[in-house]
Amino acid sequence: MKNMSFTNRLQLHQILPLLVLFVLVSCQSKPDFADREQNFDSGWRFQLGDVPGAETATFDDSQWRQLDLPHDWSIEDLPTKESKKQIGPFSENSEGKGATGNVMGGTGWYRKTFTLDKSSAGKKVQILFDGVYMNSEVWINGQSLGVHPYGYTPFYYDLTPHLNPSGEKNTLAVKVNNHGKNSRWYSGSGIYRHVDLIVTEKIHLPVWGIFVTTPEVSAEKALVKLNIKVINDTKAKGKLEITTHLISPEGQLKTEAKTTVLPFEDQSLDTEQIFELVNPAL
Repeated sequence: MKNMSFTNRLQLHQILPLLVLFVLVSCQSKPDFADREQNFDSGWRFQLGDVPGAETATFDDSQWRQLDLPHDWSIEDLPTKESKKQIGPFSENSEGKGATGNVMGGTGWYRKTFTLDKSSAGKKVQILFDGVYMNSEVWINGQSLGVHPYGYTPFYYDLTPHLNPSGEKNTLAVKVNNHGKNSRWYSGSGIYRHVDLIVTEKIHLPVWGIFVTTPEVSAEKALVKLNIKVINDTKAKGKLEITTHLISPEGQLKTEAKTTVLPFEDQSLDTEQIFELVNPAL
């Protein structure tokens, strides 16, 4: 089938105000925290080498290099050194030698400050890294969120418990270690894929909360199956409505599916929706 897109909406009817969540939203260059996913690639600072204390919120990074992600320090030209065999990013001093394409790895630090506006108050805020090579540790306002030892898989952390109130500065710090022979060829070093800030209601679809399959596809008919997970981080109870819109490549609404859960009172819910399309555009 041609590319089709889905939008999902969650509604919880109860005594509290109506909660509405749109899953697929457009990313903008200037963050608008009313959206679910915000591109977080711009406005980072970088320093090559290990820097003690760089994880703290009060650390002065004003002299660090400014850059936008994605970034790979291993592919950048090296400064000229006498009596050293090197050209561009390639050096005889490469710790990984041919196993890493004869480029330099090492340790690098990234930092970014940001401020949340009032629209994020009471919401869940997460950070999603599409790829960091490798052995990264992430801090928010000096609090370690965890270590991700692999370099080719995405990962995310919940920032919510450690964020400052709206209007106050937050500091994100990322330490990346890429040492030795850890690849069969060039791997790169750093935050080499995109980063997104994800802002949702406390009742929300989690990261990777929708799984889509097409168990049956032919010129006459196609079945599209959605497995949907809903997380409830509140004590709210009521009627939950999940509405999914199927949008054509031309941006037209093709059909929709609705699921109602009553009562909805669990911390998590797994449900399924199936679309049956006649004469699909293959």
